[in-house]
Amino acid sequence: MARAVLPTLNAMQLPFPTDWTGVFGRAAPLAVEIGFGDGKFLHHLARQQPTWNVVGIERAHAPLTWTEKRLQRTGLSTVRLVYGEGLMALHCLFQPEQVRAFHLNFSDPWHKKRHHARRLVTTELLHAIASRLEPGGAVYIATDIEPYAQQIDLALQATPGLANAYGAPFLREREPGFSQTRYERKALAAGRIPFYFRYQRTSTPIDHPPPVKLDETMPNAVIQTPLSLQAIQDAFTPHILRNGPRTVHYMELYRSTQYPSLLVDTFIDEPLFKQHLMLLIQERSGGEFVVRMAEVGLPRATDGAHEAVNHLAEWLRTLHPKGQYRHQKVKTVLDGASEP
Repeated sequence: MARAVLPTLNAMQLPFPTDWTGVFGRAAPLAVEIGFGDGKFLHHLARQQPTWNVVGIERAHAPLTWTEKRLQRTGLSTVRLVYGEGLMALHCLFQPEQVRAFHLNFSDPWHKKRHHARRLVTTELLHAIASRLEPGGAVYIATDIEPYAQQIDLALQATPGLANAYGAPFLREREPGFSQTRYERKALAAGRIPFYFRYQRTSTPIDHPPPVKLDETMPNAVIQTPLSLQAIQDAFTPHILRNGPRTVHYMELYRSTQYPSLLVDTFIDEPLFKQHLMLLIQERSGGEFVVRMAEVGLPRATDGAHEAVNHLAEWLRTLHPKGQYRHQKVKTVLDGASEP
């Protein structure tokens, strides 16, 4: 009987940084595949290196489901799947010089020029990979799209701490020992010869940005106002708050049928993080209203979350001339924020 396989881990719910030795229950070299598709390459990688711990990072739900089922069937216990963005995971979940190998196989080329910024392999990502690779570790990248390969080639050459492991900028056939991916087979069947890159981490010192750590103090505020819950509900309109690189979209407001409270459906987009969460406006005695994050989806107290709570509380305070703060515990101030 196949052994139980742990379910997918949510990157936003893991500790920053993550204790991978504790997650796997053993200390071992770490291999990471970012964007693992149908999971066959990830599965093969774990079979090929049974003494390694293998982490697969994916942001699409379907590949996570497929790969979970594959691991469940085989009982492979040396793989952990993580739902999240690659760049966020690199900065938040891994320590400097912790990873032995990275694999990036046939990521979406985003053919249209206006979409090129969405490509996975960028200078920013490669700098983060270099900082997380142990000396002598390697990053393997493959694509079947020539313009994307040219971009990858230039980005790799410009990344400090990485050196080309081949005698040419890239190879046109995969190194022995690695299995083909689904997209690789499709490319070859269509007559497209892929480009394969392998760069190794040198001993040259580079900047090692430490893992992002969050102040887990949950933002909250208490506003005293003579307004009723109904008046607050009537005053709400969806709007967007922009403050530098952060955007908070207050999308919709809902009123509870059981409790004296309102829920604000909110999307927060900030560097490294995207969160879809609920903000709570909860009435209590004496004309006081608590503003905080609801415990829906286990939100994290990022800078954007602090700003979202702060702005909502300030909006509530200014709805009435007699509105005032009774308590405020937020990390950031909204200097320069704007509402279009």
